[in-house]
Amino acid sequence: MIKKIATQNLKVGMYIHDLDAAWMKHPFFSNRFALDKQATVDEVIAAGIKHVYIDTERGQDFDVAVPIDVVQQEISDTEQLLADELPGLDKQASFESELVQAKLVVYEANKAMRLVMRNARLGHKIESTAVDEVVDSISASVLRNKDALLTLARIKTVDQYTYMHSIGVCVLMTVFAQTMGYDDETIRQIATGALMHDLGKTRVSPELLSKPGPLTTDEFAEMKQHVELGAEQLAGFGWLSDVSMSVVMQHHERVDGSGYPFGLRGDGLSEVGRMSAIADVYDALISNRCYKQAWEPTYALGKLLEWSPDHFGEELAHQFVRCVGIYPVGTLVRLSSEMIAVVMEQDEAHLLRPRVRLVFNERNGRYPLLEDMDLAAADSIVIVESVSAQKVGIDPLAFI
Repeated sequence: MIKKIATQNLKVGMYIHDLDAAWMKHPFFSNRFALDKQATVDEVIAAGIKHVYIDTERGQDFDVAVPIDVVQQEISDTEQLLADELPGLDKQASFESELVQAKLVVYEANKAMRLVMRNARLGHKIESTAVDEVVDSISASVLRNKDALLTLARIKTVDQYTYMHSIGVCVLMTVFAQTMGYDDETIRQIATGALMHDLGKTRVSPELLSKPGPLTTDEFAEMKQHVELGAEQLAGFGWLSDVSMSVVMQHHERVDGSGYPFGLRGDGLSEVGRMSAIADVYDALISNRCYKQAWEPTYALGKLLEWSPDHFGEELAHQFVRCVGIYPVGTLVRLSSEMIAVVMEQDEAHLLRPRVRLVFNERNGRYPLLEDMDLAAADSIVIVESVSAQKVGIDPLAFI
């Protein structure tokens, strides 16, 4: 039976059927999950949600209590297990320190991809060495601090789009694959496919790629050929794995069969293929194109989730949101205190409450002395919305 109850009546052992809140109003993977520990109950309440729907067939009813000593023992056992399994983990590099390294990674990757694309356009064979170096440098930076490279990969001018889109999708897929728990070799193969996924566009008319308006039916038919053209050329090189080729071949497929070039649907798509579709669409949405302005990351993530039932699969889309963050690092946000801030660091336990840097006071129109604030520890201040850097005239990278 589905029941609506006040969050103050939530207890460990219940099963949430619906949080009765929009996805941006809570920090959870989905609207349905078990309340398996008190910390999860507290997080639902802390999110400001007033009512939820519980499923009494999958969990306890609201009048059934769980002894507090049982809850405390569960939490203690979990903490001890984590301590036993994760001894001596190296601390990640700070965002600020990795940003210096990440800038060099992007510069070298851009230079390498320009050469790769030029050689592909001329019909030359591309050796794996140059591609491997880019993949290795991206993977190393992501391991040190994923947010630095994710932030830089969003920055694209229209004339750089072809090169930087390949790099951006590679960064996203590397982070996504690591979050999904793939082994190192598979992550390398996924990243390689992502870096090369649009190689076929070198065989599409440059005028078509840079057309500022909508494509005609014939133009779109030509554009869609880039997938098979790229796969054909890459297969001739002889060094891409089946996993890499799945990224190349399936990044425009959709779970409802509406994608191309094969119209695959449902289980006909690999998980890696669906991941590549999400990363490709997201990077395109947050980029300036010849025919549109970039969308703000948070808005783009919302649209991905809206489209996910038909295009990508809801669970996988939610996984992607978790790995990049509802408010990705480098995003400008408006706070309830009327301050504009830059998101500086994710809090994986509180996706709606990252660490931010206050950069502009909207009440007096002044730039204050830079001050960082951990929103997870600031009970009275919350993010109201993300804001467009172009509309408010603030470059977030200038404050990082």
